[in-house]
Amino acid sequence: MHPRPPEYILLMLLLLLACTGGTPDADSGTPYVGPDDTAEPGTFAIALPAATSSAGHALEDRCAWQLDVAYECRNGNPEVVWTDPPAGTVAYALIFDDPDAGDYEHWAIVNIPASYDNIDASTSGDGLGDDLPGGAYELENGFGFPGYLGSCPPEAHVYRWRVWALGEELEAGLERFAQVERQAEERALGMAETCHIYGPKSE
Repeated sequence: MHPRPPEYILLMLLLLLACTGGTPDADSGTPYVGPDDTAEPGTFAIALPAATSSAGHALEDRCAWQLDVAYECRNGNPEVVWTDPPAGTVAYALIFDDPDAGDYEHWAIVNIPASYDNIDASTSGDGLGDDLPGGAYELENGFGFPGYLGSCPPEAHVYRWRVWALGEELEAGLERFAQVERQAEERALGMAETCHIYGPKSE
């Protein structure tokens, strides 16, 4: 993890402006809010620099971005970048999950220090260990090991990435994604969201 120059941040904001739509929550049947294509510079935002356009994919109406197989299954994580957090942010919490599979748990990081604005690629994954700063820690994913679990479905799904800017750190030792989400919502100064598609393209 390392700070990013202003030119890089501007590029990420321009990429976010192209992202549209939402995806249904598999438990509630209601849509969650996806990336906002009307977001103005200065708005708290999250991006996956490695994601490419989903044009031509059967699910492109639900998410504008597709993630490469390099980040699938037990491979390492893609880079994640966030910009323009709210004033007063002291830490971040990140959750990557799959609403198309009942919010299946792929990756959660708690208490990322406010001085960081990204997570480098291959920071986490099966057998990679972790390189997290300060008091940040990861939870066990749906496969039962702590750290990143890539998208790996038998068919195409739309995946959700959320980062919360926190006014105070979350508790140490949280074990469930639902606990992270609940505490993050209680302590959030803002939340940014994006999505990606992984799975076969339409013919």
